[in-house]
Amino acid sequence: MLDMNKAISVIMHEIKSPLNAILGIVEMAKIKGSSNNYLEYMDQIKNISIYMLAMSNFLLDSYKENSNLDSQLKQSFKLRELIEEVMDIFRCQITVKNIDFNLEYDEGVDVELVGEILKIKQILINILANAVKFTANQGNIELLVQTFPTTDKLKVSFLIRDNGIGMNKQFLKRIYQPFAQENAHAFKGTGLGLMIVHQYIQQLNGTIDVKSKKGVGSEFYVTLEFDYYETNKEKQNDFSSKRVLLVDDSMINLEVVSFILKETGAEVEVASNGKIAFDKFVETEVDYYDLILMDMRMPVLDGCSATKAIRALERKDAKEINIIAFSSNSLDEDVNEALASGMNDFIYKPIEAKKLYKVLHKYL
Repeated sequence: MLDMNKAISVIMHEIKSPLNAILGIVEMAKIKGSSNNYLEYMDQIKNISIYMLAMSNFLLDSYKENSNLDSQLKQSFKLRELIEEVMDIFRCQITVKNIDFNLEYDEGVDVELVGEILKIKQILINILANAVKFTANQGNIELLVQTFPTTDKLKVSFLIRDNGIGMNKQFLKRIYQPFAQENAHAFKGTGLGLMIVHQYIQQLNGTIDVKSKKGVGSEFYVTLEFDYYETNKEKQNDFSSKRVLLVDDSMINLEVVSFILKETGAEVEVASNGKIAFDKFVETEVDYYDLILMDMRMPVLDGCSATKAIRALERKDAKEINIIAFSSNSLDEDVNEALASGMNDFIYKPIEAKKLYKVLHKYL
């Protein structure tokens, strides 16, 4: 059963830092105009927006009874890239407050790992958000990342230290409780950040240690372990002999996904709704298409209805062709609806190249 009040509270808490970051980046871009930093600002906004979409979908699903998302959320990543994406959220606030921010990490951050990226990001974002919030202008914050390799895993420690307002001993005993706040009268907030941090660290079998002194600052020490990514499984993205039917009512999505597909050498045909897609399939010879990528929500004929119509055709490829749903929604109901209609798999928007390549390798 979905605890709607708790879900809304957590989601509202988690989107505040990314939203503030986007607003700050936009303001800096407006001030600087068409400077050399423009593309960098756009990349930061893109990374933050992708994180927000993925995070909100994940949080909604995580509050559903019997949600099995945990096993599906492990992805390959490099720590350096993950840390830089987290830092994108705070660069503007750090600049505005003129904070001296020291970021250090060793060469282990370039090793490719496997883990639950969203949870790792939320842990770091929530701790850093507090550090930035409770550190005065011209204060000091540091993030020190160390890696400790073993045969089959990489242990990573994150030390986040600030010289902000600090916490007293009594409050430290309850910092992980929901809505716990020591300075609610002076600093606006929900008191959910450290509860989320503690919950995710436990789920990832990590540890957290906190030291703090009122008027001196705080120090958070987090350790997590990750599996190594098996690079020998990496495949070449060459689909030059394949033909894909791409179905979406958004011209922007058609353009973006077509570009990604064509970069692999695949031949792409497009349709703006399910009816056009069905007609194109009917008019072609058997086995003309190798794969169909089908948006779920479209006018005239939606993706599920189009898939049912294709599956009902009396021809061999209608039953055999792989049809992949994609949608902005990630709730279990949407996934189940897609699979029940005859689709083979489901991927979430926004469609990223890495995500799409994984699907192509699986079904082509």
